[in-house]
Amino acid sequence: MDHFLPYLLLERRNVGKRDRQRSWHNAFRLLFAQPLDDIKALLLGFAYLGSMRTLPPTLYRAATVPPNDLGVSGEYAAQMLQARQTDHVHYPLPLQVEANEIQIPDEVRARSLPEAVNDVLGALGVGASLEIDERDVGFRLLFGKASLQHVGRGISYLLPVVELGLLADPLRFKPDLGDVPLEKYQEACPEFAHCALEEPESHLHPKIQTRLAHWFVALAMARRQLLVETHSDHLVRRLRGLAARAKPGSDLESWLLNYVRVVQVEQEDGRSLLKMLTLTPQGGLENWPADFMDEATDEERSIYDASLDKPAEATPAAPEGPAVEHDPGEEPDIGP
Repeated sequence: MDHFLPYLLLERRNVGKRDRQRSWHNAFRLLFAQPLDDIKALLLGFAYLGSMRTLPPTLYRAATVPPNDLGVSGEYAAQMLQARQTDHVHYPLPLQVEANEIQIPDEVRARSLPEAVNDVLGALGVGASLEIDERDVGFRLLFGKASLQHVGRGISYLLPVVELGLLADPLRFKPDLGDVPLEKYQEACPEFAHCALEEPESHLHPKIQTRLAHWFVALAMARRQLLVETHSDHLVRRLRGLAARAKPGSDLESWLLNYVRVVQVEQEDGRSLLKMLTLTPQGGLENWPADFMDEATDEERSIYDASLDKPAEATPAAPEGPAVEHDPGEEPDIGP
């Protein structure tokens, strides 16, 4: 922390009462002491999760002391679950979207950490439930009847994302506050938690990427401030879709327009330029930038235009030879 934040020391033994150095010291403290203390407090409570994950082992070693965080790669996610399996966290469920109807969570739940993980995973569309299988020499994480090592990368990438949102609870591990309305929880929180996630959509099914937007919005409503770095068109498009679906003049529409920002990063002359974009009530972005996540729509337009040039004929028979087969009902990673 000392290498990040500036500080000023004054050797009082060699400085008189009217020395200019003392005046500079007093001015520095007057102007910067409080802001620097605030930044230091923010950074000390800042949670960060990168985009890489370590390969899950077959058997985890139980932690003698509960870890303080998940690690930048989620390497302590399993130990956190095992060590904190009786401790409670407070969380809202993700938004539920049916056609053009959006259900906002009006309750913040208090559950043990494993129960909360299963609750959120189920709301995101993951059918298998998590279970901690204790052994004499360690423990395993089971999803259904399979260990974490054998259920594909999607679950191992998603689990720390869900845990980070749960552990960012400003009232975590405090069981005094049970299930309460969202407004009462907001009043009980002394401060906001701050989290940064890098490419949380990695190895996830497109439908799960879409539902991450529901989870992040719900978390932000529950005293978590999130900074999400993403390349997922599905996630950004669903944020736009929520704004378009929200009823005109509703609290949800107002919240989305005021508290969701899309920051575009562009390279110009070797420098990174940031452009802040806001949602519109119609689901667009103010000052829509050129070439912003438009690959999917451009390709759909190209497919449609190309199909008009082809006559409506019977599909030709496939040529003989080897083929690549894929069962569409069998996803290599997690599915809805």
